Amino acid sequence: HITFDVENIGAMDGSEAAQVYIRVLDSDVKRPLKQLVAFKKVFIKKGETSNISLDILPEDLYRYDDNNKCRVIDSGRYEIMAGASSEDIRLTKVIKIEPFNK
Repeated sequence: HITFDVENIGAMDGSEAAQVYIRVLDSDVKRPLKQLVAFKKVFIKKGETSNISLDILPEDLYRYDDNNKCRVIDSGRYEIMAGASSEDIRLTKVIKIEPFNK
């Protein structure tokens, strides 16, 4: 779960498409540099702030194994990024996913 504020510092009311991306930092396979996992479009009056809450689901972290038969989630570090676009990232946080042992 990710929560952040978006403030309209402009002179007019407007909307923003807040976007959340992930990047897998520790992977032995090629992964996207930034993968869009959640977004929310909000209308914000001038001078106001909107609190955005979005969920990153386990499905957002999956990749298929080498045989393209099984979905896996790699252990390691993941960078969570939030911003107005993939080129306009305003917040970042690195999380670590521990290996799953049965």
